[in-house]
Amino acid sequence: MKSTTAVFLLTLLLPLAAAQAGPVGSAFSYQGQLVLDGVPVSGLVDLQFYLYDAEVSGTLVDTGRQLQAVNVDQGVFTVQLDWGASVFDGNERWLEIRVRNPHDLSNSQPFTALAPRQRISAVPYALHALNGGGGGGGGFWEAAGTAIRNTNTGFVGIGRTSPVTTAEVFGLQAPGDGFAGMYIRSDGAAGLPFYGYRTPSFLSYHYLSEATGTWQLYNGGNLYFTRTGRLGVNTANPTSTITAAGIIESTSGGFRFPDGTIQTTAGGGGGGASESLTLIDGGANTTMELLASISGPGTAAGPRLELRNTTGQETFSLFGGNTSGGVLGMYNTADRRTIHLASNYTAGAGALFELEKANGSNAIRMQSHGGFGEATNGPEIGLYNLANSRSLVLHGDYQGTGESRVVTSVLEITGGSDLSERFDVAAGALAVEPGAVVSIDPDSPGDLRLSDEAYDRKVAGIVSGADGVRPGLLMGQRGTAADGAHPVALTGRVYCKVDATFGPIRPGDLLTTSPTPGHAMRVDDPGRAHGAILGKAMTSLESGQGLVLVLVSLH
Repeated sequence: MKSTTAVFLLTLLLPLAAAQAGPVGSAFSYQGQLVLDGVPVSGLVDLQFYLYDAEVSGTLVDTGRQLQAVNVDQGVFTVQLDWGASVFDGNERWLEIRVRNPHDLSNSQPFTALAPRQRISAVPYALHALNGGGGGGGGFWEAAGTAIRNTNTGFVGIGRTSPVTTAEVFGLQAPGDGFAGMYIRSDGAAGLPFYGYRTPSFLSYHYLSEATGTWQLYNGGNLYFTRTGRLGVNTANPTSTITAAGIIESTSGGFRFPDGTIQTTAGGGGGGASESLTLIDGGANTTMELLASISGPGTAAGPRLELRNTTGQETFSLFGGNTSGGVLGMYNTADRRTIHLASNYTAGAGALFELEKANGSNAIRMQSHGGFGEATNGPEIGLYNLANSRSLVLHGDYQGTGESRVVTSVLEITGGSDLSERFDVAAGALAVEPGAVVSIDPDSPGDLRLSDEAYDRKVAGIVSGADGVRPGLLMGQRGTAADGAHPVALTGRVYCKVDATFGPIRPGDLLTTSPTPGHAMRVDDPGRAHGAILGKAMTSLESGQGLVLVLVSLH
């Protein structure tokens, strides 16, 4: 018997009960394909399986396994093999398969060994996980009741091969960018996923409460972070942004009050109204200042919040406003304001939003009302070039006319290739489709109809959109006679329905209307074509009806 086989290990199947109770089984599922003289085998065959320690020759690792009357369907068979877990000790294993085809009831006919032997992949070695890590059965993991524990006294790493320090027991490292770390989850309604630390004398831990959403850190005392952004120090129910159950102490420097005074003792504070609050970092740098009035006590100017970097440079400012609205500013490292947001830019005007260049000049400017100093204008968006001149303006209500307007020197359209205008088109007996040739409808002023005569001087254009080429610029005025349901290309490139039975069409041919409704044809009579020309063909059609790319040029 001449047989060949292509075999591969699909999966290691574990008994369902193994996930619930009892030891993991050692059997695994093996699937292969049996082909005889190039034809997949179907029917009952007998199979023998032997484990060797080498691909060629080698030593038989264990006794063979013989399976009688294995069903093969279109060459594919699946069997369960079990040599126990001890044979998979970390060394290479090769599977030799012997076939007897067809099945022999007397079990007397010989078997044919298939070549080459199949290398056992890593999946069956999952049986070895609890039994060894070094090829000798003396592994680093063992079962302890319902738990699995590590018996190695050295470093355990995930994604790492060495500890940071010699005292490190467990290390975790994730490659690449993005999140890296541990994810701890508790799915119960009262779950408390936690992480703890223990020394011989001390215990610390933190956990998240499913019941309240509060994250708690315990280290002798407790910190409580609520889902509403509040922090409680030794109090589980903070009533403000920070609530402390105990004394808040300054060991040096004291406390600075809004009036600018610093209190270091019980009697060291200044009297009168408090007007400012300043926060200073450990390097004596002012990093935040809150002013109740930027012009001093009793003035009409509103409050201001300033944030500074460690060099004292202002990077963020928030102004509450006085007679005008609020103002937000953000600054770059060159002390230039690059983001500006005003809720009431000028009296009676709306909000202003500006993105500025690194040198402080304009880049993008938006105003909700009044334009750029033009009181009659509605909302506007302006984009500036490198010379600080407006290069594009979007008007929402141009000079109070109710019309929108785009003003720019060059308008580039990449979504279509023709200039179209909307028309209503009378279909007649045929439906109006993209690519159809249309003419002026003398019975319906302002409307069109499918063309149906040769050299029709009423020709108006081609319905745009055929073969995926859409209009680039679509004109019309809703609610007037200059409106309709179909975009008709007046110039540009569109695909057009043509009828080549009146003559083959090649690039450069002039096209005109034809007797075939909605179709163009080649101009063969220049005298009749004057005033009835659609444009020039840019592709060919040798015969029959089809689509041709046309450069529309009515004349």
